[in-house]
Amino acid sequence: MRGASLLGRRRSAIAIAAVLSSVAGCAFGGQSTGSADLGPLVSSADATTIIGMDPPHQGRYPSLGTIVLRNQSRTAPVVLHGVGLTDTDHLKVEAAYVLPIGPNDSTFGGGFFVPPDHAGFPDAHQNRAWKGRAQLDGYELAPQAQVNLLVVVDTDDPCGGNSTGVEVRYESGGAAHVVTSPTGIEMHDDQYPACAR
Repeated sequence: MRGASLLGRRRSAIAIAAVLSSVAGCAFGGQSTGSADLGPLVSSADATTIIGMDPPHQGRYPSLGTIVLRNQSRTAPVVLHGVGLTDTDHLKVEAAYVLPIGPNDSTFGGGFFVPPDHAGFPDAHQNRAWKGRAQLDGYELAPQAQVNLLVVVDTDDPCGGNSTGVEVRYESGGAAHVVTSPTGIEMHDDQYPACAR
């Protein structure tokens, strides 16, 4: 049984071990589903990001920013409509953004708290990307364009949670689609005996 002191605390997270960044030109492993014809949006696949627990950070939440979304259509834009986690256990999406990313740029990375504190993020490219962010819901992605997906997460369990992937809902040519990236998230706290796995 978890101690009352753990249950009474709201906990956020920081990355303790993660694939911190990848190059935007990586292989795309996402699949489009949701209609008879496969949609034009593809997503990159990355390793599971492991996030460790830490005390509350004044409204700041950990994030996953290792996925790139690319519109492969040569003629039609896609409109992004929402993000969810697949097979999730005690994790939820707090917010979702798209960040600008060039063909040879690194992704934002995994496990960083957003919004940043007064010192900003560790790398200059992260600060530039954060400044250029846009809300995902309703964002129109032009043909052949790509963006870096930034998913902000939290947990309703003081010992953490996990998910196996990230799905993005979108529309193209009047049809609804879902593209899924098998990029998982693990959030856990092993420093307290009640949370030991």
